[in-house]
Amino acid sequence: MSINAYRKTTVAAETPQQMEQRALSEAIVRLRTAQDQGLKGPPLVAALEFNRELWRLLANDCLGKGNGLPAALRAAIVSIALWVQRHSSDVAAGRESVSDLIDVNQEIARGLAAQSTLRAA
Repeated sequence: MSINAYRKTTVAAETPQQMEQRALSEAIVRLRTAQDQGLKGPPLVAALEFNRELWRLLANDCLGKGNGLPAALRAAIVSIALWVQRHSSDVAAGRESVSDLIDVNQEIARGLAAQSTLRAA
């Protein structure tokens, strides 16, 4: 079996929470890489855009019909997504730290991991 087939099987077996956690982890890696490279140029732009798009998708999912999350949680996720959009612009302009974006992603990923652990138990 090729590695790509294995990856496809692994991804197909993931829960939505696991997919979100994996995407947040990818955003964290990209943001840290941009930070390590001096927060400039293409690595920064690409990392910020990946993170922005991730949060756009999360917010759109929360705004869509059929989302089973409680209304207060959906509203909080949309609020965080709006903050991510604004803060990312400030990071790109050099007015804010990328560490705040990393911290938010880490906290949400930890929460998703804890939720997955509780469901598995």
